[in-house]
Amino acid sequence: DILIKTKQYKAALPFVKIAAPDEKRKVYRPRFEYVLGQLYEYEGNRQEAINAYKKVIKLTPPVEMDFNARVRIAQLKGKSSLKQLRQMAKQAKYKDKLDYIYGTMGNIYLAVGDTTQALVQYRLAIDKATQASMQKAAILVKAGDIYYGRQEYVEAQPCYREAISILTAENDDFARIQRRSEVLDELIVE
Repeated sequence: DILIKTKQYKAALPFVKIAAPDEKRKVYRPRFEYVLGQLYEYEGNRQEAINAYKKVIKLTPPVEMDFNARVRIAQLKGKSSLKQLRQMAKQAKYKDKLDYIYGTMGNIYLAVGDTTQALVQYRLAIDKATQASMQKAAILVKAGDIYYGRQEYVEAQPCYREAISILTAENDDFARIQRRSEVLDELIVE
């Protein structure tokens, strides 16, 4: 736990690998596997991360963790999982999670260099978000960064403005986002 909190993920991995199979309490087993998946992701070991997230799903975790594991698997698999994500978006049980689903689809398109489709998915995610969450802020920042990189400042400005209203000063990107928001607010007169 200390190693993870200090972002020493490589050093934490062996300890979680040892602890996960020995956890006897049913409530904690999916959590250990989920953390293991995250650590594998940080290490760049996609297949092991996918395997860990699949174990999470098999352990029938709480609904939220099940959903998050499915989304992480989809993101790790990339473009081949877009169909699965579209199916998830149509299911009523995920109606409050559409921002995550569309955001993940946007991330997948962004990873393969299709910024136009990424923006379409990010816009859907922003529109479907039911609350001002850190997920929404992350999507707003990504969309803003794409627009900013394209020098489409009129589109970037509302993304950064809304993101800065959600983010806290503790966020690593806060100063950069705040600066861009301020500059674009001066540049764009509504």
